[in-house]
Amino acid sequence: MSENKERYIWVDVLNICACAGVLLLHCTNYALWNFDGNQSADFFFSIFTHSFVLWPVDVFFMISGYTLIKRTALPNLLRGGAVSQFYKRRCGRLLLPVIVWNVYYALMFVHHIYITGEDFPIKEFIVKFLQFEFNGFMWFFIPLIGIYLAIPYVSILCNAMPRKMLRGFIILAFCLVCIPATINIDLGVTKYSHIFLLGCEYFIFIFLGYYLGNFDISKKTRKVLYFSGVISAFVILFTEYNNYINETREILIGGYSGIFCTLTAVSMFVYVKNCNFVSSEFLDSKWPRILAKWSGLSLGIYLIQNTLLSIILKFDYIDNGFTRFIVMYPLCVLLILIMKQIPYVRKIV
Repeated sequence: MSENKERYIWVDVLNICACAGVLLLHCTNYALWNFDGNQSADFFFSIFTHSFVLWPVDVFFMISGYTLIKRTALPNLLRGGAVSQFYKRRCGRLLLPVIVWNVYYALMFVHHIYITGEDFPIKEFIVKFLQFEFNGFMWFFIPLIGIYLAIPYVSILCNAMPRKMLRGFIILAFCLVCIPATINIDLGVTKYSHIFLLGCEYFIFIFLGYYLGNFDISKKTRKVLYFSGVISAFVILFTEYNNYINETREILIGGYSGIFCTLTAVSMFVYVKNCNFVSSEFLDSKWPRILAKWSGLSLGIYLIQNTLLSIILKFDYIDNGFTRFIVMYPLCVLLILIMKQIPYVRKIV
């Protein structure tokens, strides 16, 4: 197996874990949204999930930074047709499924309006359609599409900068994005929350993915990152627990782009990258092909999860986040596997 294939095994593993993590987060939302003061096992499991498994969204962006930005000579990036070729190959793979599923969820909204006899809110419909709000889980694709459009230009920037300069750029981005995202909520400092590099706060994860994926990190630095990631997860855990128990949301952790979630995502990314997936026995087995195929299901799983979750929530005996996940994830995998075997349908998953 080639070196290129070997190095992508860890990306497949990370992608699978991130996709499963997202579903786990969504399945455990309800114990927190409907918290009534009862500190049940479901509540504690949900708090744990939303602390130690809050990293998947950031990691998805980091994977994009690593896989889409290639380390290559600048003439290859500047040659004629490079940008259009990227858009045709990459954006087409993303845009068609997102548009089709957005239309599907919009039609479900129209059907609900028809069944209930409510007035049709034209303005609300247009806004929801443009912002992918018929399926709240699809908010992720708005920044992702913007990032995809910018990748050809960001690739030139990344390849033109030496490692030291790129590291300095990432530190600057951390100061302008992650720190304000945290103090904006915790301290009421709001004006700095609009200072983003390259127009989108999630771009920091694109650069982090490119940097951490392409450059080796010393063992000592990795240990520091692992330690900071675990500490950050505990900070999120105790902070969120305090918020729910005391019925206050005054102390938050800055969301996905906050300091603590960023550190947990970085530690997870570095850990999986440095796991040993390239032993000769492993490479000669069937697992690399299985992992590649499994990883390729992630987009479809992300898009279909809302439909399955809405069905599962109707069953009263599936009444906790862990059980929902155990039922829902295999169903999502199975359905997407089936859909990928159907002509034309496979293009939207």
